[in-house]
Amino acid sequence: MFRIKKLISLYPISFLLLLAFLLRIYNIQSPILGVHSWRQADTAAMARNFYTNGYNFLYPQVDWGGNLTGYCQTEFPIYSFFVAILYKFFGVHESIGRLISLIFSLVSIYFLYKFFLEVTKDKKLSFWSSFFYTIIPTNIYYSRTFQPESLVIMAAISGTYFFYKWIKNDNIKYFFLSSFLICLACLVKVVPAFYLALPLIYLAWQKFRFQIFSNLNLYLYVAIVIIPTTAWYFHSYQVSNQYGLSFGFGGERFGWNFQRLGIMWEQIIYFIAVRHLLILGFIAMVWGLFCKRVNKEEIIFDLLMASNIIYLLIFANLNSFHEYYQLPLLIPASLYIGKFFTRIINTRKIVNIGLVVFLFVGSLFYSLEYMAKENPDNSELFEIAQIIKASIPQNSLIVTTTGGDPTILYLSEKKGWIPSPNQIDQVYLTDRVKDGAKYLVGGYNFVQAYQLSMEEADKKKIKQVISQLDYKIVDIVDSQKFFLVKL
Repeated sequence: MFRIKKLISLYPISFLLLLAFLLRIYNIQSPILGVHSWRQADTAAMARNFYTNGYNFLYPQVDWGGNLTGYCQTEFPIYSFFVAILYKFFGVHESIGRLISLIFSLVSIYFLYKFFLEVTKDKKLSFWSSFFYTIIPTNIYYSRTFQPESLVIMAAISGTYFFYKWIKNDNIKYFFLSSFLICLACLVKVVPAFYLALPLIYLAWQKFRFQIFSNLNLYLYVAIVIIPTTAWYFHSYQVSNQYGLSFGFGGERFGWNFQRLGIMWEQIIYFIAVRHLLILGFIAMVWGLFCKRVNKEEIIFDLLMASNIIYLLIFANLNSFHEYYQLPLLIPASLYIGKFFTRIINTRKIVNIGLVVFLFVGSLFYSLEYMAKENPDNSELFEIAQIIKASIPQNSLIVTTTGGDPTILYLSEKKGWIPSPNQIDQVYLTDRVKDGAKYLVGGYNFVQAYQLSMEEADKKKIKQVISQLDYKIVDIVDSQKFFLVKL
């Protein structure tokens, strides 16, 4: 035991990276299923479409464009494009995308530890803060999903770290590394511009004071970040206008939904306190917030937390639907948890008990809430996708009643439409047939991958539509669970 502790003390980053790798490599070969599979399916579809339809970076394609080309207004598709390039050498495997996310997460942890250490000058605090960041279940999960969150977090952390290095050392190398990485983060998600604003402004103010308004380097930095980001989203907006498909970058992403105000904030608090920090971590974070700042530069992380809160306020409606949008908050939260366990709780026995409880609850939560839902043997959605793949000709367009969730389209390697069950009627299907739809497919026990039930009224309506029209019901394994109708 003493030898292990000594090795950890000598090689803390190596230990953290090895631990992070082992936690994230599990189930890396999983198909696109489970929590937020809809987002992963879109990202994976763009990668596959780049690979099969040509590497046209400016025009990413989704599967849910019906009989259209599928060109869609999306975030900067560098993640999907890079995965598609690897497909050229290794073939189409979802594990490639997951591995890329895993690698980005390891880079994040490396620079996070370095950043904590540079600012706090406290090796013990930096290690334990990075350790908790590494083992938070949601962080583990989204560090190996087929989506660009891991890339964005990596670019945000390392970009901020290099900005700090540039401010301290005035080395032009750090200036360009930081500006490139922050630009990349904003290109892929935009929101880093909000949750990184205060710490970056503070660091610039510390060095330049009132010259901040006349320093040409800072204007160049802002230009490097803003110009490519603006150019991409202007182009992406034109794609949406021309082809009619979009991930949704309108006003619905901003502000509050006053019709569901209570539910909105209840959901955000639930995401942060329960799903991300497992209650125990949330309590430790709150305690750590009030811990004395040993080094005055620790205010950087206070400002990062404040920036995240401002970001939550601006994008409250968005954050109430998607838990992965709170991942940036885990950066300062981890430091406060680390402070709680290293500066407030000095009794080793209490620290060990807290750590054991956190690990036990985290492991249980991760297994039941995330890994179990990636098991294809327990997924009716995966089952019907395989039936579709085997029963329907490759290029046939399908209508699947998954309410905006493209997971079935991706898993079955088909393209088509993804309406909600309540949209299905004779008029809708007649219009889709005119557009080239050949099959209506779906399940009676699920709608979206995360909505494992269908309203009884919708079930009744779909069965009535199928029975009234002269459609051919294709033989399937269990007609009580699925419907597969030739139009």
